Amino acid sequence: MESSAQHFVSIWSATNNYVLPADEYEQERLNLQARILNQLFDNKLVLAPIVLKGGDVVLDSGTGTGHWLLSLAKEYDRCTNPSIKFYGIDTLDQMFPSPPTTPPNTSFFTCSITSLPPNWSNTISLVHQRLLLGALQAPQWKAALAEIHRVLVPGGWAQIIESDRYYFSPSNAIKNHKELQIRQRLFSETRGLVFDIIDRLPEWLDEAGLVNLKIERRRLPIGSWAGETGALALCNIKKFWGAMKEVVMKEGGLGVVQNEDEFDATINDLLTLCEETPETYMEYLLFVVQKPVV
Repeated sequence: MESSAQHFVSIWSATNNYVLPADEYEQERLNLQARILNQLFDNKLVLAPIVLKGGDVVLDSGTGTGHWLLSLAKEYDRCTNPSIKFYGIDTLDQMFPSPPTTPPNTSFFTCSITSLPPNWSNTISLVHQRLLLGALQAPQWKAALAEIHRVLVPGGWAQIIESDRYYFSPSNAIKNHKELQIRQRLFSETRGLVFDIIDRLPEWLDEAGLVNLKIERRRLPIGSWAGETGALALCNIKKFWGAMKEVVMKEGGLGVVQNEDEFDATINDLLTLCEETPETYMEYLLFVVQKPVV
């Protein structure tokens, strides 16, 4: 498996809990991932029951490359009131799009999702956040959700997408694969990150004061047996592990693999099994919640 020389950076906290590459390879993967998720949710960018209007502010929390935010900003720039503002925040600005590609009503800020600007209280109409599985410890998750509640206008909405940690498949070899052991040890056991976030989010959203929770499940097929979407999903998994290979090996294979050859063989075996096993999926959950009006 290819692994290009990459610059790894820590995000979300100063404790080096989560590492990911900050380069063109990762930008390409994140944009691919965004494309896959857009297809999974029928190419609808706004999934909460809100109609954006002039004066509204949209926040993309953990924006990465800004793919979702730019897509929405361009959609509204073509069709509706340009006075809608679009904000993207992340602790890493290397991924932000260059100014020439950014619409005038779109801004990107470098800050943590656990500590948004104080003057944003009660100003955001819609918060979008997705795929922070393996990025935050429990206290950070709770702080981030409390911040979402704080910045939303009364009656404002948040849409959060996270994935299950397991594969759904008729193949026991896939469901019990060593790749899952690597993920669990990389994110949960060695860094204390929340690996089962989909199980905890309902309670934590309630604790944050957010109401009217609606949950929707979508299954993403893994493998070209499902057409373009499945082929792209398989490609995304390959790219993810190509990016994370260096991290796993620096940590001694996490007690699962002994060397790079075994790592490559493990990931390639998973990819082959998924390609050869129809009805193999990953499940993604959409959580839609509202800040109370009063």
